[in-house]
Amino acid sequence: MAKEPGNLSDFRETALNEWSKLIQGYFPEERSNQLLVEPDDRTPDVVAVDWGAYPVRIRECLQSLPKSYRLLGWSTPQGDIGRADFQEEYFEWRVVRDATGKIRRVEMTTEFPEYWGILAAHHPVETLRLVARFAGEPSVSPRAVYGKVDPFHPDVTPEKRKAGFVETMRTFGGNAPWSPYNNGQKAICFMTQGANTMYALIALVAKAAFPYGAEDSETGELRRLSGPEAIAGTRQSAQACRNSDPTVVGATIGLAWDGRLFALDDPIGIYISSVQNERLLQPDGSPVPLEWFDFQRGSRPSGSEGLERSQRLVFEVPPGMGFVVGDLIDSDTDQRIEFGGQIADLVTLVVYLRVSERNAVQTQPEQVPMPTVVPCEQDPGCTYIISRNEEFEESQRNLLAGTPVNILDRTGNPIS
Repeated sequence: MAKEPGNLSDFRETALNEWSKLIQGYFPEERSNQLLVEPDDRTPDVVAVDWGAYPVRIRECLQSLPKSYRLLGWSTPQGDIGRADFQEEYFEWRVVRDATGKIRRVEMTTEFPEYWGILAAHHPVETLRLVARFAGEPSVSPRAVYGKVDPFHPDVTPEKRKAGFVETMRTFGGNAPWSPYNNGQKAICFMTQGANTMYALIALVAKAAFPYGAEDSETGELRRLSGPEAIAGTRQSAQACRNSDPTVVGATIGLAWDGRLFALDDPIGIYISSVQNERLLQPDGSPVPLEWFDFQRGSRPSGSEGLERSQRLVFEVPPGMGFVVGDLIDSDTDQRIEFGGQIADLVTLVVYLRVSERNAVQTQPEQVPMPTVVPCEQDPGCTYIISRNEEFEESQRNLLAGTPVNILDRTGNPIS
């Protein structure tokens, strides 16, 4: 039976069984014989595959770091649109500002929506308590989390609870979730951007689990493909120019090339492995202590388990210091912290794989023509990002002019 992400213990037996079956069902029937559904005695070693949490594709398409900060922080009265549409590295955040508009707190998560769907289906009391904790409230209304479904009605099944929860708390079509408890207005509970799912992670690894290679144009020798090359030249379940996808694809191909058996670690999860806290400077010029970053929702390294498995990170200046996050300086850019993306840029994420020794199985390289990797700023996906950025900038001009636009109801229709 699979463990819960982060070694959590939210589930009881029925929910844990459903979680295990969900994981198994996500693996394609036709897959590499080197990829195992779960680790076993043949895969004792851990490989950590890590990447930066900042959505680099947005920056590259816009050819501007400041513009990407602004787009990723796009917030409207119906929730955080920048998060729902563009925070795509298996990492999402929201910001809390004080009365002057300065950032007071940044809340970040890597929790899968599938996990929360099962939690909401089988454990509504625990779900509501957890949502209330994240929002800093004593309690929350079931309607704000389950919508029209009463999770405590005797005739309501787990399937109906899940359906009501998903409709209320997840995003659709790039719009923010309807509920303020996951659209950034009051809280952020789990990831909502369409690519940030456990299914996407498993598909990413499964499609890349082959020894892809090509003839090097300079040496004439056959070598394994890098992540960007594989995305350009083979059928992958991956997006080019991200930090995450090319990194995971390249690492997976490398394991297959080396003749290893491998599996996603149990518990499967995307974890927050580290933060460059020393990049942040207090008003007196001293670096921010790591202790100001609160790692949550996962086990921390201890004893023989030396792996970081946190899935939530909350950053704020302790009370009584006389300043807030918005008064800090990023020493790399000399810029004051105005956007959540500046904090995201400090974070490194990790996924763990369990692997066998090299040459545990006989492999034959799958040779393909050497692909051409298109520069990120020329990626076809940039058209959409640039278009949405223009829409965002226009909305900001209209707001400054006192004319709100793009205010949508929960079904995505304009509110007159």
